[in-house]
Amino acid sequence: MLYREKQVGNITISKFGPVMICVFLGLSNFYGFDFELLLFSFFIFLVPFRGKIRVNASLVFLLLFACFSAIFEYDPASSLALLLKPFVYPICYFLGMNIFRETGNSKEELFRCEKRFGAIITIVSSGLVFHFLLNMIANRSTVDASRGELIDFWTGKATSATGQAALASMMVGLSIAYLVSKSEKKKKLFALASLFLIAYYNLVLAGRTLYLLMLILFAVAGMHYGIKKKRFLRVLLLIFLVLTLCAILYKANAFGLQTTIKQSNFYYRFFGEFSQGFDEDSRLETKLQYLQHMIEYPWGRGRIRDVVGHHAHDLYLDTYSSAGVLAFLPLVVYILISLGRACSVIKEDRISFASRQVILCLYVVLNLQFWLEPILQGVPWLFSAYCFFDGAVSYLIVCAKKGKKQNRGSCGGCELQ
Repeated sequence: MLYREKQVGNITISKFGPVMICVFLGLSNFYGFDFELLLFSFFIFLVPFRGKIRVNASLVFLLLFACFSAIFEYDPASSLALLLKPFVYPICYFLGMNIFRETGNSKEELFRCEKRFGAIITIVSSGLVFHFLLNMIANRSTVDASRGELIDFWTGKATSATGQAALASMMVGLSIAYLVSKSEKKKKLFALASLFLIAYYNLVLAGRTLYLLMLILFAVAGMHYGIKKKRFLRVLLLIFLVLTLCAILYKANAFGLQTTIKQSNFYYRFFGEFSQGFDEDSRLETKLQYLQHMIEYPWGRGRIRDVVGHHAHDLYLDTYSSAGVLAFLPLVVYILISLGRACSVIKEDRISFASRQVILCLYVVLNLQFWLEPILQGVPWLFSAYCFFDGAVSYLIVCAKKGKKQNRGSCGGCELQ
């Protein structure tokens, strides 16, 4: 089975706070030190080292991907720091899988595993969206994002609107999972506030991706909820009521909603006098050009990008172009294993529905994002976050496999805390 773990042993962790602080700051690209901070979190974890560690096939393929990326993407004369950068991805997966000692021999212990998993996911998602919100502050007076006027808060350098939007994708998934599951009121309020801020700043970014991701995730989470809880009619009615309420508020210009939208960069880009149609996007054509040149340039070094003229906006094709086929293949295998792990955990009824809803939404939103951006070249911390999250899911599966069948009634639902 794709998700089966090779159990090497347990490791006692008393350094969760320092490690996750470094992870939070690293994923927010604190002053451009994402790699250094994530590497430092790994050193905190290992020194002093006690106990044993857990490894699996995913970690092996990520290590292969990192090795071939270092060999084929960079010049041999590159600095050591540059050559080590790809290894941050297996490091993040390793930390997510090993940050806690697995337990799960009873319902209560499995519940504690879910709480730990929830803490990891919240910190990882918050690190990314913290950077997103800081960029919102830095670009609060931006007039036209389409002209490349956006800057990054930490570095002060120009940055793309789509790259900034990608930082919010993980929080979008987490927030929608909270809303479409049984969770505490404070979590739902947190989710609504997060989605509001993300949607508001996206009007400045003038991108459609985040809004489309929100719609897709609401549909996916709603279908998952309807299937598991057998409440399709209730879900459909709720969706209808929410859409109707939004239409009424927009029509009545409640809270200045219609005015804000019509004066936004997003509105001018897609509905203004010189608007761009929703079908006017050359990304699919670019991907096809990359596919046509794959046989000609199998060894990376950015040859396909040089021929086509720009990135493919695709994790896989951009990796093929920059690092070649030998890095591309273990990356694809790792992603396939992670998707198999996602399917396994979503079917695992010893894990609460709320946790499975979070896992489903995050795998969907992140993997969709991988088809839309030059991830490793533009927002590498997003892939780092995916690896950390995926490692945490591996940890949760170990806990579930060690536990006995849950009795839902005796655990009060055991929702993700």
